[in-house]
Amino acid sequence: MKRTPLARGKPLARGKKRLVHRSLARKQDDMAYRRVVQRLREEYPYCQARFAPACALRASPSVDPHHILPTGLGGKRDDPDNILMCCRQCHTATHARPAEARRRGLLKGIKEPTP
Repeated sequence: MKRTPLARGKPLARGKKRLVHRSLARKQDDMAYRRVVQRLREEYPYCQARFAPACALRASPSVDPHHILPTGLGGKRDDPDNILMCCRQCHTATHARPAEARRRGLLKGIKEPTP
């Protein structure tokens, strides 16, 4: 039987550096996104969606940034016009019921899953 480097009882060899390094452009993009979300949390401390029946309408730390047009489909990550602040229940319900969310204008660009 061929021996592998992952022998039982031996820990994995780890380097001293982080595994993933962020580029300077990515760090700047992340900082810009955090600034936009922080400003929106201050402007809209309560849920803007009011989509779920059990909407919490909670204030700041429990509101999530929700992208109307997902970033994977071309939505800008740090565009304040593309972000809604909504409670966790409404954010989950928005992605669980995309047809109704699209009808209310809370979601764009996502098609219905085919059965």
